[in-house]
Amino acid sequence: MPNFPAPEALAGLTTAERQALRSTTRACRLLIPASFESRALLERLASQGDDIEEDEAELPDTLQAGTAAMDDLTAVARAWHENARRLAVQHAAALTVLGTAILQRLAYDEPPSDVDRLSALQEEPTIGDLHRVLLVPAADLLPGDANIEFAQQ
Repeated sequence: MPNFPAPEALAGLTTAERQALRSTTRACRLLIPASFESRALLERLASQGDDIEEDEAELPDTLQAGTAAMDDLTAVARAWHENARRLAVQHAAALTVLGTAILQRLAYDEPPSDVDRLSALQEEPTIGDLHRVLLVPAADLLPGDANIEFAQQ
């Protein structure tokens, strides 16, 4: 993910808006790689598990400690992956809704959102809220005259 822009590149945003965007971006930058790392761990465990099962295939079930340990570890890794992926999607959706709300505010020269509203926008959006945001035309995110010029093209 790209680095968060410098404050001078965010002219027009309030301190609270910058902080909300920065914090939600930071969450995404933490969670998205964790989701990929957890998937890679699952793949590595699957490969190692195959080797262990092959090595212990001739042993009685009661002596297959390696296989049992691998099964337990894989279950933990699978839970981590599912949670990391869910959290990554949740925060990416929230960042999309938050960022779009701020862009629309700037485009329509509306008053800034207060901290309570920004905090609510950082929460996981409903599917309906995310769907509405994804349907916002690009022209609606451009300020004043740029919006008119874009719409005329």
